Amino acid sequence: MDDLKGLIEIRDYKEEGNAPVIDFESWRVARTNYSKQADKENIAALSKHFFTDEVFVLLEGKAVLIVASGESKAEQIHCINMDKVKIYNVKKDVFHALATTRDGKILIVENKDTSIENSKATQLTDGQVEHIKSEINKYI
Repeated sequence: MDDLKGLIEIRDYKEEGNAPVIDFESWRVARTNYSKQADKENIAALSKHFFTDEVFVLLEGKAVLIVASGESKAEQIHCINMDKVKIYNVKKDVFHALATTRDGKILIVENKDTSIENSKATQLTDGQVEHIKSEINKYI
């Protein structure tokens, strides 16, 4: 492998939750693995990014991508059952979250400078949470 130094980076992420794996110039590749936050019983908020789309690719397990319209709060909510290795591009300014099974592993691509400072979170109402859980239960 020493002869590959400078030619290729090989990275993995096995911890719970989300972490950047590779940053380069303006883009970032991250991995999300199951975490308590992504457990269907704990979905309480959605977030959106003001300056970047965000790409999600399910690698292993099962996952539901939750998206919602709305400026300052989530309005119409959709739950999308993710197919493995299909590319899901959430457009900028769209509220979103993930729910995964314990074996869920997701690849993420976004702008490198995506952070809490250029994103917004919104808390879900009890009714929205119940709707999301009901939809998620159809898939995972």
